[in-house]
Amino acid sequence: MVYSDFEKAEAFKDTLEVTFQENEEPYCDDKIEEVENLVNHFFDNFATSTPPLTSPSEVRGIIKKLQNRKAAGPDQIPDIALKYLTLNALTHLNQSMPH
Repeated sequence: MVYSDFEKAEAFKDTLEVTFQENEEPYCDDKIEEVENLVNHFFDNFATSTPPLTSPSEVRGIIKKLQNRKAAGPDQIPDIALKYLTLNALTHLNQSMPH
């Protein structure tokens, strides 16, 4: 246990020093190549794959699971208001969303 400001600062410094150390050489070239291949494979397939479309009923199911007393998101629409949307309104929103 440390109590003085100096001791606290020293403990914090020691923790940071141990946590953020450069990897020791030699680096594992096989592991680096494996990670690069995985990343490249992901981005190669990401550009060509199209995400599946979401149906209005799927959106309604997600909205039903929202909690009423949570704060509104960036759109400032409370979850309780979303729960009152009709299926037609959800269909309209779903079709007007950028895909």
